[in-house]
Amino acid sequence: MTENQFEKFSLAIGRIYRYWHEIASNELKPFKLRGMHALYLALLYNHPEGLSKVDICKKLRKDKAEVTRMIEILSENKLVKKYGLYRGKYKLTAKGRKTAVIVLEKANNAVKLVSKNLTEDDIDSFYKVLNIIVENLNGLSEAALEKQEPIL
Repeated sequence: MTENQFEKFSLAIGRIYRYWHEIASNELKPFKLRGMHALYLALLYNHPEGLSKVDICKKLRKDKAEVTRMIEILSENKLVKKYGLYRGKYKLTAKGRKTAVIVLEKANNAVKLVSKNLTEDDIDSFYKVLNIIVENLNGLSEAALEKQEPIL
């Protein structure tokens, strides 16, 4: 990748993240939540059996302190409840499930809107390439952790 490609890639990823965060935060204001909570609601909605904090950390690749803060806010809003004491699992409450359905519907509508000028083939290719990049980055990240030193 040339310097220009690196700049394009980094700026595009950064802009996508910022735009998504701004839109999600705006859409979640009526629920007194922040944009990042959408990810937690979606994750727990897709795991009705519940997830421990460790599971959430692994799936979202977030540190325990951040997950704890996010879960506390969701709990305070009566959207999530912990079941079990030691390594208990967090599950959406009835209110949490209703909220998650609304949030996921809004997210799916947003994805449709931003994809409006793309063909199905474009979208399939995009996700294929994106998944390859994610897997490659994951491999680099794991290699760096194993060596405990820079890999590039």
